[in-house]
Amino acid sequence: MKIEQFKVGPADGKVICYLHDSLVGVCETNALRPAILLIAGGGYEHISPRESDPVAMKFFAHGINVFLLKYSCAEKIKISKPIFEAAEAMCTIRKRAKEFCVDENQVAILGFSAGGHLALSVAALSDEAILSAYPDCRPNAALLIYPVVTSGEFAHTGSFDYLCESEEERAFYSLENHIDEKMMPVFLLHAANDPSVPVENSLLLASALSRNKIPFEMHIYPEGGHGFATATKEVGVRISYNREWTELAARWLLTLFEYTE
Repeated sequence: MKIEQFKVGPADGKVICYLHDSLVGVCETNALRPAILLIAGGGYEHISPRESDPVAMKFFAHGINVFLLKYSCAEKIKISKPIFEAAEAMCTIRKRAKEFCVDENQVAILGFSAGGHLALSVAALSDEAILSAYPDCRPNAALLIYPVVTSGEFAHTGSFDYLCESEEERAFYSLENHIDEKMMPVFLLHAANDPSVPVENSLLLASALSRNKIPFEMHIYPEGGHGFATATKEVGVRISYNREWTELAARWLLTLFEYTE
């Protein structure tokens, strides 16, 4: 494994890169690998460690190069909007794809909770200010784990309190309203008893995906609450039934990308 990093945005945003050693000249069929830009949650107030390295290693074990985004939170959002940092990260991965041994057409985005909102923002928004600055930012697939989606009735208000400075901005970032036929395939996961980000967030998104005939896979666990991450001892949340999701998600992604481990 090689570990590198690069800076994004005008604040202290950065991406930590977990890269497999190059197999060029050894095994040409697997010289280029799929990649995931991983975005942990934390209500836009902080970045959750349980949704960072522990998750990265699960997907790294499947031959995927993982890029962990450390984005601006809390008061730093006024200096650097997280969506621009995430968009820049996506573009950098593609721009340096050969260097990273990444297939530029197999770059997914994976987000948890508020990080899921950030991931979905990059995947779904067609704002000219974003696309003109970062035209190659949209991922080839999106994996959203108990994501914040709506600023409406079922909103996680704390996330929008940090992210938005006006009612107009809150309305803009209600992402179920931005799904169209250009949306990429989506993997969705939530717990039905989530007390922080109601499961209706994922249900609203699934409905929008279905209306626009976008392929998606969805899993709703009966238990798990919020923030169960890998649901293992390592993250302090032992739920054996829920921990299978990383295998399901990796299998979904690698099948979508037609990549053989």
